[in-house]
Amino acid sequence: MPPHRDNLKGNDMISALLRSPLNRSLAVVVLAGSLYATAAHATPSTIDFGSIPYGSVDGVTADGVTFGYTEYGSSSPQAWFNVDLGSGVTQNVQTPALVGYTDGVLTLNFAAPVSAIAFGVAETTDITLTPGFSVSVYDATGNLLSASSVETDPLVYFSEGQYSYGGQLASKAVITFDSTDANLFALGSVTTTVPEPSSMAIFAAGLIALGATIVRRRQA
Repeated sequence: MPPHRDNLKGNDMISALLRSPLNRSLAVVVLAGSLYATAAHATPSTIDFGSIPYGSVDGVTADGVTFGYTEYGSSSPQAWFNVDLGSGVTQNVQTPALVGYTDGVLTLNFAAPVSAIAFGVAETTDITLTPGFSVSVYDATGNLLSASSVETDPLVYFSEGQYSYGGQLASKAVITFDSTDANLFALGSVTTTVPEPSSMAIFAAGLIALGATIVRRRQA
């Protein structure tokens, strides 16, 4: 015998509601509308490493991002902002760039959670790397949202690849590199998208509307 609807709480209540095709359709409409409004009011921004003074990246906060760089599990100063690669040596990586050794791990911690991340990476080799680098994205509580491996291909003087993420709000990205075939990496400008407070309010309003529908149906 199914549980009485008055005993349904939290996720159980939502699950019960969504068993009905009509209710599922209503939920999709409400949430899709909210997500569309959120995306429409998102603000992209770009971190230009040439605008940050030359120096070690580890522990530095710039443009709302705190950078970390470790080698063999320990903090390291061996990655730098504002390194000029020279004109015409890369295709997808902007110069000046963030440059470091490929045996390290680069971490980006976002002060405001982002819904999208994009950047290019170049590594000092003239061969295809599979993968050339990998990116893990986490939410504010440390849950893994995405894990991707990116192939890099020789384009001009370096082996290059492009990465992009779009989805749940992310608070951290961790980048690891191929340290066997390449010695150095260059990270081009990073573009992120931060939803505006107004768009988050619209999303919350959509959830409230869905919750109100659940309450009304419980009381019916």
